Amino acid sequence: MLQLMSGMPGAPEPATVQNVLDVGCAAGVSSQALCELFPAAHITGVDLSPYMIAVGRYHQQQREQSSGQKEPVTLLHRKAEDTKLPAGSFDVVSMCLVAHELPQHATRDILKEAYRLLRPGGVMAIMEMNPNSPAFQRIFSNVFAYTAFKSTEPWLMDYITLDLHGAMTDAGFEQPQQTENSPKHRAVVALKPVSAS
Repeated sequence: MLQLMSGMPGAPEPATVQNVLDVGCAAGVSSQALCELFPAAHITGVDLSPYMIAVGRYHQQQREQSSGQKEPVTLLHRKAEDTKLPAGSFDVVSMCLVAHELPQHATRDILKEAYRLLRPGGVMAIMEMNPNSPAFQRIFSNVFAYTAFKSTEPWLMDYITLDLHGAMTDAGFEQPQQTENSPKHRAVVALKPVSAS
């Protein structure tokens, strides 16, 4: 993510990022990783599961009691498509391994909400499975592996057929860029135009 951000004219420098939204944060593991990437930022995590938010808050309380320091993380039970958070209040919106769990319309709605929430010049970053990778192609070509994988991923075909770059552009983002970050995963980063109001 940082590598792609550094090559985007108008994108914030990691050290200047103040507010990050973690979409689909579950119990906050990805929120903790974002704290390391953006040490000056406050991280807000949202998830649809009240159970995962409760688990994340419990673990955060335990870490804070152990360290004696408050973490710059707030975990909220919210619908990612309609967070009720203020418009233009984030420098970065991150979504890690969420889109393959959703129908296409939900991913598109989340991208629209992310656009609303970002400041002009803000960045949308998605880390997700890469259906074009050789590792994924091996799974798809093996009927047994594919059947086992598909049985645990009901929205897999919706994700595979989603033009993620096109969906980001449709939501208003510019300059979608992609890099592979593992044999099966990719990071896609796009910019809310600096001129956006």
